[in-house]
Amino acid sequence: HAAQMPANAACCAMFAGKTKEERAKLPALIVDPVGYGATEFRNKAILEFCDAARPDAIKGNAAEVAALAGVSLGGRGVDAGDAQASEAVGPAKALALKYNCLVGVSGEFDIVTDGVRVAYAKGGSALLTKVTGTGCALGAVVAAGIAANRDDPFAGALAAHAAFKLAGTRAVARSAGPGSLSIALPDQLYAIATDPALIDGADVEQVE
Repeated sequence: HAAQMPANAACCAMFAGKTKEERAKLPALIVDPVGYGATEFRNKAILEFCDAARPDAIKGNAAEVAALAGVSLGGRGVDAGDAQASEAVGPAKALALKYNCLVGVSGEFDIVTDGVRVAYAKGGSALLTKVTGTGCALGAVVAAGIAANRDDPFAGALAAHAAFKLAGTRAVARSAGPGSLSIALPDQLYAIATDPALIDGADVEQVE
């Protein structure tokens, strides 16, 4: 049985202060630092949560992940601005090592790192940025991937990012615009989940 828990900055207590043995009995904790960098209050709340809860994975856009690692790429809040995924590789690795967790960065290509290994998942489309909630949906897929691969969470997270990128590529090809894309994306995620052979079409590159 796979258990997982995607969490935003409002979720806390059940993970803080737990021993390694106690954590092993809990769901995998995936933190999405939504809007990190927008306000000092939000920054403090997210940082304190990560310090206390020690997440299994952190997932955000390039600006959010870099800012959480102490590097400014010019984004603000949920808007990545002009921040590029390639600029977030170093900060993502540093963040992974700081919290001994996986870090995923969404962007023109997605980055997955455990602080040592780095892989890219490619695909999707800029049109996905016009659909509300895709980042949250990705967080849920990553949580499921890690929960199903607790022995190798890096592989689980990378498979999740790759599946989401592939679903995005397939969905865009079947959509006329953001409205139809918002329907096609979950349809394609479902298609990949029910026909695992489709994942062979994913574009993944391990670079470190």
